Amino acid sequence: MTCAKCHQKEYKLWLGSHHDQAMKIASPQTVLGNFNNQTFTKDGITSKFYRKKKAYYIQAQDNDGKIKNYKVLYTFGFYPLQQYLLKYNNGKLQAYTIAWDARTKEQGGQKWYDLYPNEKIPANDPLHWTTQNFNWNYMCAECHSTNLKKNYDPKTKSYHTTWTQINVACQACHGPGAEHVQWAKDLQSNTANLNDKNKGLAFKLKEPTPAIWNIDPITKQPKRSTKIKSNVQVQTCAKCHSRRTPITQKYTHGKPLLDTHLLENLRENLYHPDGQIQDEVYVYGSFIQSKMYHNNVRCSDCHDVHSTKIKFQGAALCTQCHTQQTYDTPKHHKHKPFGKGASCVDCHMPQKTYMIIDPRRDHSIRIPRPDLSIQDNTPNACINCHTDKTKRWAADAFKKWYPKIKPKQHPYAHAFNLARQNKPQALPLLQKVLANKNIPNIARASTLNYLAQYPSPQATQAIVQGLKDTSPLVRLASVQNIQNLNPQQKFAVAKHLLSDPIKAVRLYAASALASTPKKLLTPKIAQKLKVAIDEYLQMQQTNIDTPFAHVNLGIHYTALAQFQTAIKAYQQAIALDPLQIRAYINLADIYRQQKNETRTQQTLKTAIKQMPKNPLIYQTLAFSYIRTKQTDKALTLLKKSAQLAPKQPRFAYVYSIALDNTGNTPLAINQLIHSHTKNTDDPDTLRLLIQYLLKTRQYPQALQYAKILKRITPQDQNLLNLIRQLQQ
Repeated sequence: MTCAKCHQKEYKLWLGSHHDQAMKIASPQTVLGNFNNQTFTKDGITSKFYRKKKAYYIQAQDNDGKIKNYKVLYTFGFYPLQQYLLKYNNGKLQAYTIAWDARTKEQGGQKWYDLYPNEKIPANDPLHWTTQNFNWNYMCAECHSTNLKKNYDPKTKSYHTTWTQINVACQACHGPGAEHVQWAKDLQSNTANLNDKNKGLAFKLKEPTPAIWNIDPITKQPKRSTKIKSNVQVQTCAKCHSRRTPITQKYTHGKPLLDTHLLENLRENLYHPDGQIQDEVYVYGSFIQSKMYHNNVRCSDCHDVHSTKIKFQGAALCTQCHTQQTYDTPKHHKHKPFGKGASCVDCHMPQKTYMIIDPRRDHSIRIPRPDLSIQDNTPNACINCHTDKTKRWAADAFKKWYPKIKPKQHPYAHAFNLARQNKPQALPLLQKVLANKNIPNIARASTLNYLAQYPSPQATQAIVQGLKDTSPLVRLASVQNIQNLNPQQKFAVAKHLLSDPIKAVRLYAASALASTPKKLLTPKIAQKLKVAIDEYLQMQQTNIDTPFAHVNLGIHYTALAQFQTAIKAYQQAIALDPLQIRAYINLADIYRQQKNETRTQQTLKTAIKQMPKNPLIYQTLAFSYIRTKQTDKALTLLKKSAQLAPKQPRFAYVYSIALDNTGNTPLAINQLIHSHTKNTDDPDTLRLLIQYLLKTRQYPQALQYAKILKRITPQDQNLLNLIRQLQQ
């Protein structure tokens, strides 16, 4: 390597690291798995791992159910597991889902194992190794190789992927190095530009002034000796160490993350309500929630950036900043010295295991709150170790340890937990989270997705206010959630975002404003909108091998009333992913707009075959039957949707309205009562139930449920008046 000639120390640290081993050509030096005619059988399917001459092969089931032989071209990672990339059709590399456990035998390793041991995965399943979920070109390549170019051809549906270096090498983090090499050569010949502070590099990754951490004599807390002047280090690491989506084919080093990628917020199934990691979200999204991040701690304070190893082992990692006398004692951690409970990271950075054997730590570096774990439906570090205990046990132990500490709400967990259950009480709490500038911006941005669930003047006002927030994450989430406004309203509140300094914000402003009437556009704004729309369309081309890019195109062209182009986009999305529900629903809606209910129904019936347990498809098809006067079919489907989603009261609500409209009000009442037992805090269910009880003159029952509704919406004056009337 050219860099190693001058940077021997850094090169030696990097050699053999996880970055170095991120991807390698399959060879005796890199392959860790046993390919000596080994077999692994699961669900009646036997995989064989063998060598043929100098090459490595895996005999596996293809997507047509047939057993075929595939050549292993590359290794993928090396510890605690190693996967293998198989040569597939159209330039695809697929990661096989039977991996090698690289741990020692004493640790339970040195064997083949399945990444989904408890699931039966047939050849047509989304988790089959041949699907897009395990396609290296799309899912993995950008972060495991340097200067990767995906080079997908949508016409032939093939890849011609290239890289500068097969693994994560110097230029992956530092950017293009050719000019730096020339600068170094010029330095030797005394012709270098000494005014070039970056020394020929695209940007400067290192802080200009070295810093150390000292203990503040007054607060007794660690304090950085110099202020952070640049956030570029964390943003550079975030490119790969985050759950994100690329928005450009031309990655520019040194740019903020949102100039090149979309970051996933704290949404359900990815994070717990308090922001603890749930799915594979890696590090950045949790780290930027932490007090450490907001007090200028950076990746290199704990990690050696070249070897990727942690700088210190055990408590020494934390006591480089936090005084040992205060924190590394039983008085603080309440456990025996040197035991597992005495470990800082086990309490403050609990780990979750992914891919069966790969434990990863939560980087939000939080104070454990077992007292809130039950209320907010969140995990806690205590029962990570005490696996035989319950959340209640941990909460009781916490109260015994800290009897004087009053319960204090987590700043956003309770709001998010309620919002995930569609509770009306969440709305004012979400507004408070968004307005609180002391809460991490990723959490404030996440409130916008939840606020969009509550169509109301209050939610709309909060979303509109977010469009002018100082945080790019908040502005982005706000402009992504103004769909309830009409085109004129969107233009009035969001036009300034077409000039936003952050690319991701500009792109979604363009998407939101694409259907703005031309009469509202001045020549200057029209040009800005055109440029931003072009950028938005380029973003979709960056991800054109994914179904969501085609869905985005479908939405865009539908807004412009270019229906044939939109139809093709949705059809492409379905071709890439037959389970892409949004594509089916949106495609059916285009046919509805064209008054072609036959095509609408055909589309939705196809969707039901693919997803027979999705309630939204049944409901949408029922609406089509209502429009075509096929009431009995519609009622059957609405009943099915309510049965499939008993914890989602909207389906029972819609079914009940349909029953009432067809003269079956008593049956509608029964349906609403049943739904209420499953969703006791849903005000809409109770309001409709009270309406139908009044309609059928069942006044005592109406009063009963009105009193229940009063506990949920105590400020509703109309309800209070109704209760008084019923009592009289």
